[in-house]
Amino acid sequence: MNVFVYGTLMKGCVHHGKLGKSKLLAEQAWVSGDLYHTPNYYPALVHGNEEVYGELYEVSEETLRVLDELEEYTGDPERDLYDRVKIKVTTDTGFVEAFTYILTEKNKKMLLSKVPYQNWKIAGILDDKEILYFAYGSCMDDDRFKKAGVDHLFLDCLGRGVLPGYSLKFDFKGTQGYASDIVEDGGTVEGKVYKVNNEALQYLFVREGVNTGHYRPAIISLLLNGKTIDNVLTFLVLEKHEEQAPTVVYATEILRGGKGTLSEDYWNALRERIKSQFNIEVNV
Repeated sequence: MNVFVYGTLMKGCVHHGKLGKSKLLAEQAWVSGDLYHTPNYYPALVHGNEEVYGELYEVSEETLRVLDELEEYTGDPERDLYDRVKIKVTTDTGFVEAFTYILTEKNKKMLLSKVPYQNWKIAGILDDKEILYFAYGSCMDDDRFKKAGVDHLFLDCLGRGVLPGYSLKFDFKGTQGYASDIVEDGGTVEGKVYKVNNEALQYLFVREGVNTGHYRPAIISLLLNGKTIDNVLTFLVLEKHEEQAPTVVYATEILRGGKGTLSEDYWNALRERIKSQFNIEVNV
């Protein structure tokens, strides 16, 4: 059976171990609802019309009983904290049904402010002094940072990040051409991992058009120097289109920015793909 989690059960969070050996089906998953802070530093999902982001797992009946205990669910709405319900979950590859835990009506007095960006993990890093950021597109290009006068904020590049389970797509419709995105549908994406501060974070939110509905902040797990790292920030396209050609300038920024950090095989394959798929030849 499937379970959608959106708070302390997610990877890198305090109760993730309760999932045991459950299979991760989607790191990027979302449902319709509203997500709120509560006084006890855990989030609460209620019915609503926004998109709430979390993770999707396949769990055993034994694990489901463990989760029921954690969420104080017994099937009695008069005394339970949460109700376990079936809900439609969206992923990059389609729709599935899954159980999730929604705050019972009588406990809504607990609700405080809405969780920023409807993503508990994003809310958890907004005030961190240091954040790991994964760049896979034009944000790999130092020249863009220099032109914006923010290159001093991106000096601490930790090296090549390898992101399994995702594919690079050119599916964001920009004003001049299409820009890149990563989609959780298999494959592998490489990029640069930076250690950044909150000032850099503010720049990235503006550059990626977070508040104008272009990209959304998301949290991923990746490999860095052969070690799995959780809670890494990246940005994903909200309104995805069929892939079309980027501009020559954009293609150049990606290849120029990735050269020397991305693996030779990945970099060469990306350059060849841009040439064969979009008839754009870049020499950097």
